[in-house]
Amino acid sequence: MEKDGFSWWKSRLQKMQEYFDAYRLDHILGFFRIWSIPSTQTKGLMGVFDPAIPISKEEIESKGIKFDEKRYCSPYIREHIITQIFQDEAGYVKHSFLEHSEENEDEYFLKPEYDTQVKIEENFKKMGCSSPEEMLRLQMIKQGLLYLVSEVLFFKDKNKENCYHPRHSLFKTNSYNELPDNERFIVDNLYNDYFYRRNEELWKNQAEIKLPALTSATQMMVCGEDLGMIPACVPEVMRKLNILSLEIQRMPKEPLVDFGQPASYPFLAVATPSTHDTSSIRSWWEEDHNRSQRFYNYGLSKSGQAPFYCETWVVKDILYQHLYSPAMWAVFQIQDILGLDENLRSKNPKDDRINVPSEQNHYWRYRCHISLEQLQNSEALNNTLKEMLHYSGRDIAY
Repeated sequence: MEKDGFSWWKSRLQKMQEYFDAYRLDHILGFFRIWSIPSTQTKGLMGVFDPAIPISKEEIESKGIKFDEKRYCSPYIREHIITQIFQDEAGYVKHSFLEHSEENEDEYFLKPEYDTQVKIEENFKKMGCSSPEEMLRLQMIKQGLLYLVSEVLFFKDKNKENCYHPRHSLFKTNSYNELPDNERFIVDNLYNDYFYRRNEELWKNQAEIKLPALTSATQMMVCGEDLGMIPACVPEVMRKLNILSLEIQRMPKEPLVDFGQPASYPFLAVATPSTHDTSSIRSWWEEDHNRSQRFYNYGLSKSGQAPFYCETWVVKDILYQHLYSPAMWAVFQIQDILGLDENLRSKNPKDDRINVPSEQNHYWRYRCHISLEQLQNSEALNNTLKEMLHYSGRDIAY
């Protein structure tokens, strides 16, 4: 796309401009770097950043580790790990899916036909199940084998010899936890440098090639969905290009903060209490009473006991926080707006959920339970909204 000046993107955006005044870049991080998962694997943990600067063997050894590629890059499978994962099925798993090391009686390897996650998935699809119990048994074994494949600390770089990328969340592996203390300390430092420092300039340069081509193609305003593990270079580039950030109160950008404070949001931002990928205000409030109590005391600055159910005045206070925010835009889902009215809100807050990203079969199910005509004729709700917009200064026509 870069070779022809991103003409496809530009023409697409220019056509969109006939219909829209603004657009959102979902997961703007993809313009800085992508998460690349090999075609031989199925789980996200098996991926690496692309582009990224790998760590050379020389660099690793200069920190004090005698780097053994087999130990660090091959699945770490030991007798006690097999027993821990598979329990009563350990003997069957060792016989059917693993090979015993000739050098170390405690060490095992995956058989060639099961040494990638794709191979495991494909081979298990061929296995017949005589009963629901057998299906559950095979599912448990399959999940255990998929986990064993991921028991690595580093992936070999696909282009450079003797260069490596640390596996995401490697500190959760047995392989990491069974390293000597001094090696764990060194691996920690290499991991933190790789994920949070060494690639910043590279990723910044990538974004500064791609994003200006998009933002300059039209007069539309741009919002970037900048949630998740955000590199330090991302807000810098977004400010430079006047791309609005996305501020979600329950997903604050500061790592040590429980809840965002809309009063402190930047002007170039979209403020919202919930999105299509989260629960609504009411549902979120009722999911975890301890959390809603903390939000009541520290997010809303209220004293005493929080109401167990999310009453209309709670929704109103939260929406007011966003309307009074310095953010250029305050955007609300219809479910949260309906939460202002006891007679219009859905009976069960869980019915307000649009999408559950972690559940493959739960997506975009929400349908508004009242008609546009009913909304138009709902004087109480409409008057409340007019009042809120007026008092917050957001009813001014520019």
